[in-house]
Amino acid sequence: MKLIFRLIVICNLLCSAAYSQNSTQKCLLSLKNLGKVKARKPDNTSSDTHTGYPLQTLNGEVKISILEEYLKFYELKFRDEGERTSRLFVSLFIRTLDAGSFSGDSLKIIEYLKYERSRLKQPESADLTVIDYNGFKFIGTSSATLKQENDLATFVLFPGNNYVVFFDFSNNPGIKNYYNTIDEFRSRRNDFFAAYSNQIKKCLK
Repeated sequence: MKLIFRLIVICNLLCSAAYSQNSTQKCLLSLKNLGKVKARKPDNTSSDTHTGYPLQTLNGEVKISILEEYLKFYELKFRDEGERTSRLFVSLFIRTLDAGSFSGDSLKIIEYLKYERSRLKQPESADLTVIDYNGFKFIGTSSATLKQENDLATFVLFPGNNYVVFFDFSNNPGIKNYYNTIDEFRSRRNDFFAAYSNQIKKCLK
């Protein structure tokens, strides 16, 4: 927990000096497609502000300050009984936190991830998972089984400049050929993290 928090704070301080707020937002929205995973068209991005945005934790509800929020959705294309179709794969919530409360809000977000882990029938790991690609650390929790009604995985990324990106990976139980195994889901999840981190590494300069 302490190590994760230190990584968040260090990254935010180092990266904030390197690029502007506007360029950060554009960069974090810039990934288009990855194989069968496609950005939903038209590009569904919207801006909103939340003062006292609620998050659930194991110790009750907490609130964080979001100055700006953008949403982006990606769909997975596949064949269902011979027909081409698509379903929501991952939802991205790109949020700007208040610089004055960034450290405290970051801790609350980590506590929120622990709550999300507690909702899983069978978590992938005993603690929060940290996945590292291209120097970016994706922190979160993931299911070890497809028999999960709500999201299969919830992760966050702190790319710097007081930003946080939430990744909610959808499950579509009962739909054949969406995921055949949990390993297939993990592979697609990790491929997405690899592609996303590779993309933002190019433009966060």
